Amino acid sequence: MYQWISAISAIGMLLLTGIYIYYTKKIEKANSELLNQNVKIHKENNMPNVIIYFDMKITQILEVIVENIGKNPAINTIVRFEPINEVVGIELSEKASIFKGISFLAPQQQIRIFAGSLIGMRNSKNEFPIYRVFVEFNGIDGEKYLHEYIIDSNMYDGNGIVQHNTVHDLTKELKSIKDIMSKMSKQKDTMN
Repeated sequence: MYQWISAISAIGMLLLTGIYIYYTKKIEKANSELLNQNVKIHKENNMPNVIIYFDMKITQILEVIVENIGKNPAINTIVRFEPINEVVGIELSEKASIFKGISFLAPQQQIRIFAGSLIGMRNSKNEFPIYRVFVEFNGIDGEKYLHEYIIDSNMYDGNGIVQHNTVHDLTKELKSIKDIMSKMSKQKDTMN
């Protein structure tokens, strides 16, 4: 009778050991996948990330911005533009040597390139330029990156009256208001 109990105990232990091994391997596989995912996320969070976009800080003056928004430097950045619609008054593919390569672009560094006056860029379909942009760059670890996206200057259509003023401009306006108020005050005094 004790032999049956020993045999059943041995089979039970064997079965429990098999279940333990099965779930241990599943946990090991899940941990391995989690580690690989964390390595990938860490790499993506610390890579350089060069973006290109249009900006218009001054009324009707369009600029192209090349900016590294990543956490590491971008090396040997090459930017290529392909027009999507009819382009008038601007030709970014032939712009300054900046598009032939930027050897080093530090994190948060940006380069501003004058593109032209938005007034002269409207084409025969009443549209502003739209480009497909290809940005190729390397990380400091030698990893190569290629981003492709579209930039569209039509978002500035109708923004001709928007103007960004500096502190100097504000000071001049306040002085002008002060002068007007002084004149009004003097006129009031002479009328009394």
